[in-house]
Amino acid sequence: MQAPLAYYERLSVAQQSRATELQRRYDRLAIVRLVVFFVALALLILAWSQGVWVGLVSTGVTAAVLGWGVRAHQRIGQAAARARVLGELAEAEVRSLH
Repeated sequence: MQAPLAYYERLSVAQQSRATELQRRYDRLAIVRLVVFFVALALLILAWSQGVWVGLVSTGVTAAVLGWGVRAHQRIGQAAARARVLGELAEAEVRSLH
């Protein structure tokens, strides 16, 4: 069995690095979502100019894709926040064991 201090130190470092990586991913995805939104908007304008049915189908597909992107972005943000909190808790344990 490992000593509690060493365990919490490793856990703190691991969770903080995970939180940092997830935050970077979250930030990159925010930029991608913005670009995808504007591209989708341009494609929707083009689709609606082709006819009502093409516009309706395109709007449905676009809404589904954008909704999926929003949910994925939220999951990454929540995972980053969870990792940050776990890292802070482990750090508090390290301080209490000193």
